[in-house]
Amino acid sequence: MPDGLIALTGWQAGLETTRGTLVAATRIQPMTATMRYIIDRYAPQEDRNSFEDFYRSAQTKAHVEINGAVAWATFEDAPWFAQLFVKGGVSGVLSNTTVYTYTFVPTPAADDLKTATLEGFTDTAAWAVPFTVGKKLEVTYQRGQPVQFNMDFWGQRMVSQAKTPALSQRPTEDITDGLTTAYIDTATIGTTVAANVLDGKLTLDNAWEPIYPLNGTQYPSKFIRNRRHIVGEVTIEFDTTTEYDAFVAGTARKMRLKSVGTTIAGSSPATPKSMTWDFYTAGWDTYDFGRQGGIWTAKLAGRSTYDSTAGSSWSLVCVNDLSTLP
Repeated sequence: MPDGLIALTGWQAGLETTRGTLVAATRIQPMTATMRYIIDRYAPQEDRNSFEDFYRSAQTKAHVEINGAVAWATFEDAPWFAQLFVKGGVSGVLSNTTVYTYTFVPTPAADDLKTATLEGFTDTAAWAVPFTVGKKLEVTYQRGQPVQFNMDFWGQRMVSQAKTPALSQRPTEDITDGLTTAYIDTATIGTTVAANVLDGKLTLDNAWEPIYPLNGTQYPSKFIRNRRHIVGEVTIEFDTTTEYDAFVAGTARKMRLKSVGTTIAGSSPATPKSMTWDFYTAGWDTYDFGRQGGIWTAKLAGRSTYDSTAGSSWSLVCVNDLSTLP
């Protein structure tokens, strides 16, 4: 059995209509993760004429962390995760026959991310975690494997209850790096294919912060968001000085990572499934030389910067055949 996979363990999830109000799961969610129920305790050190350090302690606050969750990206699941990490309330738009497009452009001045109730269970026990927020997302493009979502979540509390029954496995299609094209441009995004990109990563931290008011509970009653940005990274074969020159000159870069899949059945004109990330930066922050086997490489990294033409500093578009996301 591959490391990290445990038989008769599963995850299910449902998007919450009202933040923090537990809902029944609507989907089986394939991923690998573990939960930590974190309870803070206060233990005062007191002068009691004793070498004992502590004589009493009390619980003060609690929350749930689901860190290091791993899911292989699929064209069917990517737009669901995007509701928690990028922009909530996005519906599929019928683009042509049987084709639905989900467009996620982050909202600068409104907190519209969705929250979820996650259900984690084994064959002997089950829990629900309401008010789950998408804390951190890493989208990794690595040659030789599907595109990977590495995710951290925060949840309000753990509730012991039976899992939602009778949910069915869903057909999904993996998003692979072999069918991913990288573009790096100065003017119009998606114009210039960067043939020397070896791998890439996008890292998003939504900067959630739990709030613990005096309301008779030890868990957070809400989470608030601070400002956020994406860090874009690519490793390139050092066979040209184009990106080095852009780094030294502080030239703005526009990067697109577009992955395509199979043609959607019944689409007219014929349209493949796809996932496209657009990323805008005022310039690369770092440029590090290295080696991969017998070739010289350079690793570039930059922070997303608002682009007035695009109306965002980054965005995501998913195309599949789902009129709704279960």
